[in-house]
Amino acid sequence: MSSSQNSKVIAPYGSWKSPITADVVSGSSKRLGGTAVDPQGHLFWLESRPSESGRVVLVKEAGDEPIDITPPEFAVRTLAQEYGGGAFRISGDTVIFSNYKDQRLYKQSISSKGSYFYCVFTLKS
Repeated sequence: MSSSQNSKVIAPYGSWKSPITADVVSGSSKRLGGTAVDPQGHLFWLESRPSESGRVVLVKEAGDEPIDITPPEFAVRTLAQEYGGGAFRISGDTVIFSNYKDQRLYKQSISSKGSYFYCVFTLKS
């Protein structure tokens, strides 16, 4: 340890610097829960995001960068089981989830198959 790490700092009451910030105490970091695996072995989880007013997002493992499955206008949460859990289910390439705002069930494809359109290419040198 360097001498600067060992030195004492004297400061008036309440003015000392602390590594415990308001962000740490208020839970400004993401919270994870509600895991599931689809038939192809992809991992899904719920992610509570304080930066988005506590919105809960369904996220899919996708290589290095996870991807959000539910659009920004949805929060995956149910009041039927207020303690948590049971807000979504995966069946094949479909997820059914409860949206917090209206408590309705929504069905969404989670397939990585996109809409592909092909055209005739011409290469000129």
